[in-house]
Amino acid sequence: MIQKSDIPNLLTVLRIILVFPTGWCIMQGWFYWALGLFFVAGVSDLADGYLARTYNWVSELGGILDPMADKVLMTVSYFAMAWQELIPWWLFFIVVGRDLIIVVGAL
Repeated sequence: MIQKSDIPNLLTVLRIILVFPTGWCIMQGWFYWALGLFFVAGVSDLADGYLARTYNWVSELGGILDPMADKVLMTVSYFAMAWQELIPWWLFFIVVGRDLIIVVGAL
């Protein structure tokens, strides 16, 4: 059974699920849809952070999934934009490289 304290993790899982349609929309040139999905992902990030901090609904899983969801959403979005030639590839590699340095440093 789902408890109230699971809501932040469920919102994070929703954000992970939204990665794929967001990337697909960018690849198809459906930028308004991609922006809408990205907005929903951002609001879910805000909501899960607020709930976790306000009600102390924190978990070890959430501590791993939340930053991972952010990194995956950004990486896929930057990749799709570079693939569509909306941004240069060097920018994609800088963003991914920065994220890799952060993850390796955290480990």
